[in-house]
Amino acid sequence: MEVIERALVKTKLFDLFRPYMNGQFSLGSYTPGPNKAGCFEHKDEWYVYKIDEGGDIVITGPFNGRDIIYAIALELGLAKEFDAYKFSDSANDIYANCHYYNIYDLP
Repeated sequence: MEVIERALVKTKLFDLFRPYMNGQFSLGSYTPGPNKAGCFEHKDEWYVYKIDEGGDIVITGPFNGRDIIYAIALELGLAKEFDAYKFSDSANDIYANCHYYNIYDLP
């Protein structure tokens, strides 16, 4: 399994996903507001988030540097293009079951 150094994760994310960005997904920062989505780092771990039009937040994670790539791909509907980064069973379980509804609830 490829290990991505923490310092390189953000650069790798921008390089991988720049062609797919449409202004609706924020890479590397939490941007509050309706109809926002993105990923951010918190305490050395990565999370993806969606905020609907009513302001309801769903934050999913934590993910490591490799797993955040596939989590973003899933959020953007690009799973086939990023199949090489497919989740392990434990990361798949996090994606399916580990949700937070307020940024202040993160571990």
